[in-house]
Amino acid sequence: MKYAVYDAPGPGETLVSTTYFYYNDVGNPTRIVTETEDPEPGQPKYSATLMNYAGNGQAVSYVMGETWNNDGSGIADYTQTYAREFRYDGGRQRYMDAALNEVLAVIETQTDWTDYDGDEAYSTFAFDNQNDLVRFESWEPGLARVQQPSFPTATADYFHADHLGTTRHMSVNNGDAFEPAAYTAFGEKVSGVDFARFGYAGAYGYQANPGFPFLHVGARYYDPASGRFLQRDPAGMTYGLNVYEYVGSPSTITVDPEGLFDVETGVVGGIAGGLAGATGGPWSSAAWAAAGFVACGYEKGDLRRSWLWIKRQHSHGHWDTWPCKWC
Repeated sequence: MKYAVYDAPGPGETLVSTTYFYYNDVGNPTRIVTETEDPEPGQPKYSATLMNYAGNGQAVSYVMGETWNNDGSGIADYTQTYAREFRYDGGRQRYMDAALNEVLAVIETQTDWTDYDGDEAYSTFAFDNQNDLVRFESWEPGLARVQQPSFPTATADYFHADHLGTTRHMSVNNGDAFEPAAYTAFGEKVSGVDFARFGYAGAYGYQANPGFPFLHVGARYYDPASGRFLQRDPAGMTYGLNVYEYVGSPSTITVDPEGLFDVETGVVGGIAGGLAGATGGPWSSAAWAAAGFVACGYEKGDLRRSWLWIKRQHSHGHWDTWPCKWC
């Protein structure tokens, strides 16, 4: 399959780039190559991502980036730009993310170990290749990030998100903003900070990685450039013929936190939705009930969080259940 990008529709349009997807026997990509028609000075004409899978054929376990040029006489300026290894306890629970030496890919340069509370990232411990702790963070995606939470000098940074749960900027305790970012409805970055782990739809657990252009979204990886999942739907064609479709409804109001089914953010809102739900409005308990949601359990969390477990029955009959952390 290939995906082409043009500068503008209509007569006189100019091809900007073409991306080619190469798949294995089970329909998951093993190499994704982008050819840029007229690269900026100093930028490569070709870039690629290699993807290897775990034994189940679905979980991405190893990725590597490549760039090169070709003037017609052969490949030149070949560079391996990054390499990473991933390990999982579940679809959303990617507990290890190791940055590897690009040439000697068996050597780790830094490893992030993430603890989860259910399917929610809870804390991250980062170690260098000498096993020294270089970063310790506690997370509540969509709410706050605490640096060195067990130390007296711990500081909290706060997420400020739009209705899709996309982080628009961070702020410190006094309200000063930093790390602004803007994204398209499908998640392509338009401007802002170079890297944000929980950027596009970050409040719903979408995770980015340095250098790696795709997002970890539950059971699959998502390509913001083409607006489609990279791996096949684990349910096959049960819910539609297009097994790579990202969301069935408009991406301006819909996310897919599990990589399995859509959630309309007009009902399951972000921080503003939680506040509105306390006083009435479109995210109030009456609105949830009108949308077909029912409460199915309540429990106390350990980061001053209260969890309300909710569920909704789909038209095809099965129930989806997940925690609402903003209720």
